[in-house]
Order: sequence, then C-alpha cells, then structure tokens
Amino acid sequence: MATAASPTFELTFEADVVEYQRLLNGSLYAVLEGMAETGDAVWALSLSLTRARELDAPVEEGELVLLLPGGDEAYATVTGGTADEDPDDPEMLTFAVRCSVVGGTGRFEAAGGTCTLEFSLTPRHATGKGVLTLQG
Repeated sequence: MATAASPTFELTFEADVVEYQRLLNGSLYAVLEGMAETGDAVWALSLSLTRARELDAPVEEGELVLLLPGGDEAYATVTGGTADEDPDDPEMLTFAVRCSVVGGTGRFEAAGGTCTLEFSLTPRHATGKGVLTLQG
C-alpha cells in the first residue's frame, strides 16, 4: 500500500518579541509574534519558550502556533533545544529548537509531525529559519 508523502515546508521568519522576562529563578521566558514565509505563502507565527538560567541547560518548554491563510492553525510543543549567548552581544541569544506537531484546526486537526527552528533573539526582535514536516 502506497503512502502519501509528508508535506515539508521551509520557513524563514521575522518576529517581534512581545514578552521578554528574566524570571526570579534566572530563567528566560519569551513570546514571539511575527510572519513566516514558505516561498509561496505567508503564515502568522507565535512562539513561546522558556530557557533555564544555566546556559548549557536545554530548552524544554514552549509552544508554537502557525496560522495559515484561510484560518487553519497548526500547533506544536517544544520538545528540546539549545540556546547560546553571542560573546560580542550579551543581549543576543541563538536558539536551535525541536518541536512536535500535536494537531490544529481545519486541515491540521489530526496532524502530527515535526518542526525545527533556528533563530537569533534579542529582547525586541527575532529572525530565523525552520523546517516543518507534517504527517496525517
């Protein structure tokens, strides 16, 4: 039995950092909102994540929402990742994050899959790229 190919989307994105907090325990909480381009469409992107105080600690918490033209949404949870400081700019962090697609609305209601994101983050702005692979 043949199976359909899993659609894969390469994303580039820019986002405003709408929330950036250094919490009392030293961890960082950030919320990004912006636009992701796939080459033939522009999607709205919202990403929240938490990084523990220790720089070498993995990124383990976060949520990603992609809103497609037409209103369908894909939801993903952060399953891991890293964050590195820029030695030349103490406000700049570089993230590599893995996500698991956990459904959505419309055509993504039963979707699964993966997403990887690599991006630079300051307290005000983020830019990056990623790959989203959907199944189901």
